[in-house]
Amino acid sequence: EEIFDELGENETGNEEDYHREIVKLMILGRINELVGLLSKWTEKIRQDRAERKESKLNGSLNGMLSLKQTESEEEKAKLVEPNILRFFAHIVIALLQLKLITEPEMNECCLSVIEAYTEYLVEYKLIQLVAHYSQFLPHERQVKAFSSLLATIDNEDDRQLCIIVEKQAQMNLPVL
Repeated sequence: EEIFDELGENETGNEEDYHREIVKLMILGRINELVGLLSKWTEKIRQDRAERKESKLNGSLNGMLSLKQTESEEEKAKLVEPNILRFFAHIVIALLQLKLITEPEMNECCLSVIEAYTEYLVEYKLIQLVAHYSQFLPHERQVKAFSSLLATIDNEDDRQLCIIVEKQAQMNLPVL
């Protein structure tokens, strides 16, 4: 643990810190702490995303420099955040599949991470990926994710594709 403490002194303030902390907690076998941290980071990403959307809707009143910085941050977020959330989702899915999550509270944290990633997939209308990742959610959350996806799709052919993919994934969502 002392080695990790020394390494932690060199934090960069970017996604490398996520990886370093995840590896540390996995090596030390502190699974509940890892899941809690993933959930906390996921919520931070959700909040940042919501703030950017709100800011974009309200427009920038701080001049062109601020607008340029905001656009640059938004572009970086579009590249980094989905990949970070996918990484987090894969970690929690693996932990769930390996049955390393024993506390109901930690299970809920895992589900919120997967749900956050499916929200990104819904936003980008990635039908097959929404079906795949939704399989790891409880039935009521699967219905919510797929309903959100269908609400974003205007094209009838794409709507049909959603139904086909849902059936292929054996999600059993008759509610839709």
